[in-house]
Amino acid sequence: MSAFSDLGKLLKPRSIAILGATPDLGRVGGRPIAYLRHYGYRGEIYPVNPKHHTVADLSCFPSIDVLPEVPDMAIVAVPAKAVCSVVETAQNFGVGAFTVYSSGFAESGPEGVEMERHLRELVCAHGSVLCGPNSQGVANFLDRSVAYFSSELGQDDIAPGAIGFAGHSGIFGGIMANECIRRSIGLGYLVSTGNEAGIDFADAAAYMAQDERIGVIVGYIEGVRNAAKLRVAAEIARKNNTPIVILKGGRNQESAAAAASHTGALAGAYDCHRAAFRQWGIVEAEDSDELFDLAEGFSLTKKRPLGRGIGVLTNSGGIGVLCADQLNASGLDVPALNSTTEAELVADMLPFVGPRNPVDVALQALADPDCIRRHIKRIAADPNIDAVLCFLGAIRRDIDGVADAITAAAHETGKPLLAGWLGGEGQAPRILRTAGIPVYPAPARAARVLAAMYADRTYVAPGKAGVLNIAPFRVSASGTLGESDSRVVLKAADIPLAKGGLAKSEVEAVRLASEIGYPVVLKVDSADISHKSEANGIALGIISEKELRQAYGKILTNVLAHTSDAKIAGVGVYEMAGDGAVEMIIGMRRDPVFGPVILLGMGGIFAETLGDKVLRVAPLPAGEGVAMARELKGFALLSGARGRPPADLEALGEVLERLSALAIAYPDIAEVDINPLLVWPKGKGVFAVDALVVTVGMPN
Repeated sequence: MSAFSDLGKLLKPRSIAILGATPDLGRVGGRPIAYLRHYGYRGEIYPVNPKHHTVADLSCFPSIDVLPEVPDMAIVAVPAKAVCSVVETAQNFGVGAFTVYSSGFAESGPEGVEMERHLRELVCAHGSVLCGPNSQGVANFLDRSVAYFSSELGQDDIAPGAIGFAGHSGIFGGIMANECIRRSIGLGYLVSTGNEAGIDFADAAAYMAQDERIGVIVGYIEGVRNAAKLRVAAEIARKNNTPIVILKGGRNQESAAAAASHTGALAGAYDCHRAAFRQWGIVEAEDSDELFDLAEGFSLTKKRPLGRGIGVLTNSGGIGVLCADQLNASGLDVPALNSTTEAELVADMLPFVGPRNPVDVALQALADPDCIRRHIKRIAADPNIDAVLCFLGAIRRDIDGVADAITAAAHETGKPLLAGWLGGEGQAPRILRTAGIPVYPAPARAARVLAAMYADRTYVAPGKAGVLNIAPFRVSASGTLGESDSRVVLKAADIPLAKGGLAKSEVEAVRLASEIGYPVVLKVDSADISHKSEANGIALGIISEKELRQAYGKILTNVLAHTSDAKIAGVGVYEMAGDGAVEMIIGMRRDPVFGPVILLGMGGIFAETLGDKVLRVAPLPAGEGVAMARELKGFALLSGARGRPPADLEALGEVLERLSALAIAYPDIAEVDINPLLVWPKGKGVFAVDALVVTVGMPN
């Protein structure tokens, strides 16, 4: 298990020193003093600045090493070039935890990179816990230790609550605080990790997940520094029934570059991040609205849908239709209610409306607000329903009565209840949220939260990878391998291959073809030619010795005309596959953040065009390969669509798991590409037709 930093002194300090304190409480060095006092911090506050004798009626000290005690945590708000010096002085005094506000480190250029390297060395040498640099601070509203400097925290009081936020962007933490104020929901922690020269998002997540007062961990990240730590943090959170919700910045090349310049973080390939999040049970938000919506939903209720069936109650047929559309678009169902439920509903409804799901109460709630409670109770009791969405529009009369009815219904049912409020008087959402009911202004937003809750409830953690023996092997080169060397690597993993071999002469080619049996395929074997068809280095459907001899010479001529300095190992002679197989692409790429990542997609010449792919971070547990196949949009081609026989999914899954084991066993293998892998009907197996392996050394 990856070791996590103990954040106790950082997030629950008994005393705090502010290095670079200023009497101006609106500036960076003064604002934490104002917030600590405002939110009722109970410990000692020690301003440190040789230019002042007092700061905000507190004695100000010229240096940290003359304080009357060693503070648990020091806030560093000095120019970047002075940071390492003051941190080292504080470390020598015995301070173990730091929050570094100062910017101008790796995000700013080479000089900043070097200063940040020195800061990391100090952290490692002393075993310090450090948040930052380029951080806006840390805040623990549950225990009144608010050492943050965002101006958003001063707009209104923030109530303690069940949301723990950590992220690379300090501004995002301030926006999270603002959203909590606007939505009237509580906030537990804010941790602005900045450049992560010390602690990272995973440290904060693991700490907050073990606080029973936290119901959801929310994060904005631009990259992952330690994938193993994040995976273990997700396991800790899962064990404590605390969802992690992440908004990932840096999803494309341009935004990844911006992310790198922002925090100095390695953003990495977004597809790999997305695959890892799904594997580890991390909920990914698509945008900031969804991030805050999910934070609200998971923090206000612990209830989760056991299935996809959603009962909708509304006062508008149009809103009901929109809710059904958005629920279906999010992968949920709006099932018919059973006859008993419909009979109970219709007996208590206006005569001109029906009891079908979505249930429209029309004008009934205007004169009888409690009808909402009664109807929700009946809908929630229906065996076809797993959660209820009560979405009302343009309510302006008896707001308290309507809110009380929804609140009472939520307390009477064990199933999740989310509310929607569109138009009308604006105080109802605040009343409902105070009562622990998530409320959303649009059906699509409520639907996405319900879908995330269902996914959270049904997540199953991957099992342990089985032990697969990978044979030792030897190849003739490193870097991009030719076809024959690539086949040697795959054979070591017991990945089935098309029959054939390498011919270094025309005579050898004739002999191989005779052993295989016609028809055969000829392919140039050269590490310098990765796309053989572009160099006219392939000849298909060779049915005789005469054709083979002609094709052999033509391939060599074509390839040298295409790449005159290509080193040619020979010409591969392989069996010509018949019809009836599904072409797939499988591969492995060693990601700098997540390590080996396994890919499965619909293959052939249109693999990149179609873009139908599924990724997993290795190692793959038993059965995970088949699970990957089931996630493909083109899975119908494997399951027997349009009269086709079902494909051999078990053999496909086994190859994926063997590729995963190969990648774990041989770290020098950087990339594997098998396209196509032919998947034959059930019971007839698979085999690789084309293979490309790239190494960073000699994996012998």
